[in-house]
Amino acid sequence: MDIRGFLKLHTTLVVFVIIVSVSSVSLLFSSSSFAGQGSSLLGVLQSGVSSVGRFFTETVDSVRQLGQLREDYDALLERVRSAEVLEQDIESLRRENERLRNVLDFSESFRYEHIPARIVGRDPQSLFATITINRGSQHGIQRDSPVVAVQEGLESLVGRVVEVGAFSSRVQPVTQPGSFVSAMISESRHQGLAAGTGSGVYGVELRHIPQSAADDIVHGATVVTSGLQSLYPQGILIGRVQGIQSHPFEPTLQLPVRPFVDLSRLEYLFVIQPEGSQI
Repeated sequence: MDIRGFLKLHTTLVVFVIIVSVSSVSLLFSSSSFAGQGSSLLGVLQSGVSSVGRFFTETVDSVRQLGQLREDYDALLERVRSAEVLEQDIESLRRENERLRNVLDFSESFRYEHIPARIVGRDPQSLFATITINRGSQHGIQRDSPVVAVQEGLESLVGRVVEVGAFSSRVQPVTQPGSFVSAMISESRHQGLAAGTGSGVYGVELRHIPQSAADDIVHGATVVTSGLQSLYPQGILIGRVQGIQSHPFEPTLQLPVRPFVDLSRLEYLFVIQPEGSQI
């Protein structure tokens, strides 16, 4: 007999068993012992749910706090950077003020009539190329005017004006090929011609010094303008002798000269008036 047939024949018995089972379960749940166990189980479940809730709440709060800390850190970092930039600007202004003070002091004490000028252009590919200054014919600049600068406290020759515009001019430095300055060795008084080479370590060479003068010349001797048949007043510093070059069949010496002026660091120049009149 299958289950369907059994249920059809014993319907009353099945109903009775179900009623008894439900009653037993009801009595069981109503007993104090099981109620206590149920309460304990419910408490454990509630505690677990509460712990999970606190975990997620604390995690969200921690993430929010980390975000705020990150914002505070970024803001502080920006303030530090701003302070560093401000400090650099102040230091730059201090150095510029010191340079201008030195220029002013030199300008007031310089013995020749002159026009101060600032370098506004140069060829970055070559230290021997011409230099552009911010003074021209409207300021009194004339072609072939000597140009000097003060560097490390020394008044030294830079070159001469070779091109004049209304508001700017070009200066040929003594290191450029084609530059020639009547010069002499200050200590021995031997005279020659300081020529720009446009190459080499120093860029200037003192030529036409007689071979017989070799014993009188020492390394580091001072070369100055001689003032003889020259555009340049006498006694302006040019550089120092760095050695002696001689050839058996040549009557003169060639002396490499290191200029006192470092052209790569120049900012301000002084253009001497053509008359070169002393104050």
